[in-house]
Amino acid sequence: MDGSKIAAHVAVKNTLSLVREGRKRLLKCLKEESAQELKDLIEPLSDGEYADHEQLLAAEIERGRELIGRLEGRDDEKLASELTVYRSILEGRGVASFADPEARWGFERKDEPFLGYKVHAACDETGIVTPATNPSWSR
Repeated sequence: MDGSKIAAHVAVKNTLSLVREGRKRLLKCLKEESAQELKDLIEPLSDGEYADHEQLLAAEIERGRELIGRLEGRDDEKLASELTVYRSILEGRGVASFADPEARWGFERKDEPFLGYKVHAACDETGIVTPATNPSWSR
């Protein structure tokens, strides 16, 4: 039995960038008139108005939650999909990319993090791979 990493083909961003990007992506799903009504919630907050990164991130997350609240109940499949990914980011459920929301942070070694997948493969005595699994495949 052995595990192999598969790196995701995505740009790695910090949580603050993802929270801000998510609001912009939601706005792009809306019709022009709806987008104008919510434009005030899309612009990023000024970094200089907060004592530290944690306070800024908390304020941006709160802004994202407010936007989600104002968008709930709209009948749009693309918007619903984006809302699901964005909610996962705001709730800290491990989503680190809009391009590949199934990718997760993992470690090949203690000091080598990567964003992607880990595949576990088992071989028989001749070296032929028998089963190969990834925990995310069962989701």
